[in-house]
Amino acid sequence: MVVLFREYNIANVLKTRDRLCTTLVPKYEGKTLEGKAFLRFTKEVTSLLKREVQEVGSKHVDRSLGYLLGDRLTSVKLKEAFWRLAGNESSLVLDAVMPWVKTNSKEWVPVEIVQVKLSRGGRHQSRIGYELTFQILAGSPCPHKIERWWSRPYCYRMAYYRDEDKHGFGFQRRRGDNIDTKPPTHPFLYPNQFYGMRCMLLIDPERSEYGLPGYGEIGFTGSTGGWNKGIHKKRLRLKNPCPWKLDPVATPCYACPIGSDHCSLGAATHATTYVYRECGRCGNKETQFDPDDKFNDYCMRCTDAEILGNSDAET
Repeated sequence: MVVLFREYNIANVLKTRDRLCTTLVPKYEGKTLEGKAFLRFTKEVTSLLKREVQEVGSKHVDRSLGYLLGDRLTSVKLKEAFWRLAGNESSLVLDAVMPWVKTNSKEWVPVEIVQVKLSRGGRHQSRIGYELTFQILAGSPCPHKIERWWSRPYCYRMAYYRDEDKHGFGFQRRRGDNIDTKPPTHPFLYPNQFYGMRCMLLIDPERSEYGLPGYGEIGFTGSTGGWNKGIHKKRLRLKNPCPWKLDPVATPCYACPIGSDHCSLGAATHATTYVYRECGRCGNKETQFDPDDKFNDYCMRCTDAEILGNSDAET
């Protein structure tokens, strides 16, 4: 079976995506495009892509966005389409880039972990682990997301894994059993530390469903390894003081309530800043809620307790 691999400059992909969204979403959101209006739209899109795509003209963009013809354009639809084009610009030079529905080839794609949640999984949903959400950053399935449950042992295994080029998530073990040994600079303590990290996933047709990509292998490149090192450096709070002036010992990054939406340092371990209100289960009047949690009736501690099946949540 053919295995596709391409080097991506993720910074450029995201820059192109943001340029398209900033310029065109406010202009076209809520509109329904047909005929010449649709062609003007695709020409504007083409003008914001790289030179090689512009030289080909808008014909490939016309076909790539043809499914939007006559459809009412929403912000979500436009952003999804623009990210797909930005993540496949090189392919767009040769042909149209259609929304991903299935594949006949294996393909390595860069991903970022955008959510880590305590969850049950394994056989009969009997084991405690974590559900990780991988955002595909580029490649034909971009911008789909993939969810995968990891057991606790597997989390630790992947945290310390290195490939033959020493690339990985970059967490460090303590060297030896001597307690006097200098502690690791980047220890793995909680799985939410995976948040924001990047790796490569091998999209496999045998593990994918219609419209739902699945992966068979995890890999790393110099680019993903370098990105992960940068995340670790940002979370070194003694060298990078917290912009919210939170104590680095009492509130390390993995326990911080501030999310990526308000962490200017880029060190957050979850997307959205936690909110505080009364919990209907435990009665605590000022306890943490995660706005991104699908089961938001209980506070975070009570939600974890429900998953664990205990009276008290995991500490």
